[in-house]
Amino acid sequence: MKPDANVPVALFVYNRDGVLERTLNCLKASGVELLYVFSDGPKTNNAEDVTKVQRVREMIKEIGWAKVNFVEQKENIGLDKSIRQGVDHVFKKHDKIIVVEDDVQIAPGFYNYMSECLNHFEGNASIAGVTGLRYPFPQKAFGDYPYDVFFAPRFSSWGWGTWRDIWKKNDFNTSNLKRRLQSVEPDVTSAGADMKGMVEELKSGSLHGGWDIYCALNVLLNNQYFVWPRKNMVENGGFTDGTHAGSEPPSWSLTWEANGRFDKDLRLPEGLVIDDKILTGFRGFFEQIVRTPVALPNSKKILQKGKNTLRKIKILRKTVNALRQTQGKLNSEGQQVPKPNPKEYSTLTSPIEVPVQRDSYFVALNKYVEEGDKVLDVGCGLGYGLTILSIKASSVDGIDVDPKSAEYCRTWLVGRNPRLKQVSHYDGYNLPYEDNSFDVVTSIDVLEHVEDYDRFIEELLRVAKRIVMFGTPNRRPENTNPDGSPKNYWHLREWTKTELDKILAKHTKKVVWKFVGGPADGPYKVTDQVLPDTQALLPALFKKSPRK
Repeated sequence: MKPDANVPVALFVYNRDGVLERTLNCLKASGVELLYVFSDGPKTNNAEDVTKVQRVREMIKEIGWAKVNFVEQKENIGLDKSIRQGVDHVFKKHDKIIVVEDDVQIAPGFYNYMSECLNHFEGNASIAGVTGLRYPFPQKAFGDYPYDVFFAPRFSSWGWGTWRDIWKKNDFNTSNLKRRLQSVEPDVTSAGADMKGMVEELKSGSLHGGWDIYCALNVLLNNQYFVWPRKNMVENGGFTDGTHAGSEPPSWSLTWEANGRFDKDLRLPEGLVIDDKILTGFRGFFEQIVRTPVALPNSKKILQKGKNTLRKIKILRKTVNALRQTQGKLNSEGQQVPKPNPKEYSTLTSPIEVPVQRDSYFVALNKYVEEGDKVLDVGCGLGYGLTILSIKASSVDGIDVDPKSAEYCRTWLVGRNPRLKQVSHYDGYNLPYEDNSFDVVTSIDVLEHVEDYDRFIEELLRVAKRIVMFGTPNRRPENTNPDGSPKNYWHLREWTKTELDKILAKHTKKVVWKFVGGPADGPYKVTDQVLPDTQALLPALFKKSPRK
C-alpha cells in the first residue's frame, strides 16, 4: 500500500459534548481533513447517558470541514475495547494513524508535526510511535540539543500516532507479557518511575484492561522509543466533565507552547538519537510525581471516575511504596541524596488521592467538627479535605505555603462550594488571622514538612478557639533509613506516638489521640491506641476540656 498522503485522525468520543466542542474546533484549526470517529454506546438503562451520547453524535454529524467516517456502537464497550477496535479498523485502510480522545485538545501545529514525524520515521523498527505531548520538565535539559524532537522509551496516550506494522506487533495478552517480563527483565524505570508499579500490577495478576499500559509495556519489552516534541502541543480538558476518561486530574498542568508551531522547518534526526541529559530531565518528572503523592478534591464527579481510575491509583500507590525503599540513600552516581528544601515542596506533584489523608479528614469531621463550626485547614494542598470538612462546618477556609496549590483551589473550588470561603497563600508560620478566629483548625500531613514545628504548632493554637487536629505519619521501620531519617524525600522528620506526645506536651495539657491503621494500601480503621499496622497519628490539641 502506498504511504498515506493524508494521515487519518481517529477520534474517540463518548458522552461529553462540552469538551468535545473545543476538541473539534482544535482539530479543525490544525487542518485535519480525514477523520474517523468512534462513538461508544450508552450504558444500559441510563436515560441521561442515552441523551448525552445522542447529543455527541449529532455534533459529529454536523462536521463539514473534514471527511468523516463514523462508527457508532449500540452498547457501551468501554474505552479499552473502543480504542483497540478503532485502531484496528483504521489500519484496514491506512498504514499510519493519529489518535485523539475527546478530551485531548491539540494545538494548531499538532497535525503537521505528527504527519511529518510519522512520514519521516516510518520503517524504523526502534521507534514505536510519535506523540505531541511534552511533560513539563525544565527546558534547560535540552541545552544545545539540535533537534525539535527527542526520544524516550515510553508510550504516550494523549495525542499520539503510530504505524500499522508497529501496532500489529503489540501483545495485549496478560500471560504473554508476564512471561516476557520475567524472561527479559527490562529496566522499567528507564521509562519513568511509575512504570515499576504498572509491572508489579501485571505480575500480581491485578492488571486488567488498560490498553495504554499494555502499549507502554510493549515499548519496553521491544526495546523501542517514542518520538516526543520539544514543545508541548496537547492540553487535556476532560477532568471536570464526564466519567469516561477514567483519569484523575494531574496536579501538573499542560499548556500549548507557541501553538505547537516551530520557528523554522521541523528539525528531525535521520534516526534514533539518545540524549542522556534530556532523558534525565524526562525521568525526573516522574520521580517527582511518585515521590510525594497527594490527593485531589473529594468531589462526587472525581470519585466516580470508575474502575480505570482505581487501577491507576493502585499502581501509583505501589510505585510510591517501592520508591520509599530507595529514598534517602545514594543516587545513581553514588552520591548522598541531599535533604530537601521545604520551600521547594509542592502538593502539585501527583495525580492521586492519598487515602490515609482522606480518612484523617473524616476523623476530624466525625470527632471534632460540630454543626455550624468555622474551620481552617492549614496546608490544604489541592483541597479535597476542605470539601470533607464543609459537610458540617458553616464555613471553611484553606491556607497553604505553596502558591500553586492555593491558586489551584481558588480556581477549582472557591465559588463552587458555598461553604468554602477563601483559600490563601502565606509564609508557612504567620497566619493572617486574629486570635481564636476558628472553632477547629486542621493540618493533615504538614507537620513533618515544617522546620520549626514548635513555632508552627503554637501559631495554629493561637488562631483556634477550641481544637487543633494534626495528621502525620507514624514513624515505621520500613519507612525509615538507618540514620533515622524518613525515606520519604520531602519529610524532614517523622515521629512515633511517644516522641510526638513529648513535643505536644509543651504546648497544651489536653491531647486526645486517634490513629489510622491497616495495610499500606488500605482499607483503614480508626483506633484509640497504636497498633502494629498504625499508619498515621492524629493528635487533637484542646484549648478547653475535650468532649466525651
